[in-house]
Amino acid sequence: MTGADPTQQRPTASYEADPSQVDRVLLLYSGGLDTSVMLKWIQDSYEAEVVTLTVNLGQPGEDYSVIEEKAKRLGAVECHVIDAPYGHDCFLLEEARQTPMIQNFLVRQST
Repeated sequence: MTGADPTQQRPTASYEADPSQVDRVLLLYSGGLDTSVMLKWIQDSYEAEVVTLTVNLGQPGEDYSVIEEKAKRLGAVECHVIDAPYGHDCFLLEEARQTPMIQNFLVRQST
């Protein structure tokens, strides 16, 4: 059987930064499986410090101290929780509107 070597590593994204140019990464972190795996993947793949940012959208019953503790246990060097830019009613918006709103807020904060 011919074909690609299954042990050959393939890119995991359409864009991957040069690891030698990455020292610190800000990860939007929910505390769930996907973002927890990404935290470790960034550390392992880039040997970079990871800072997590969790946005409080007003989801009922969410314990943000548990999310911060999990990020620290996984190796995050800093963990931040901020309130949603437009109040806690953001949870009521569908995800398709939440994501661009959070992205716009973060871009404004970083410039």
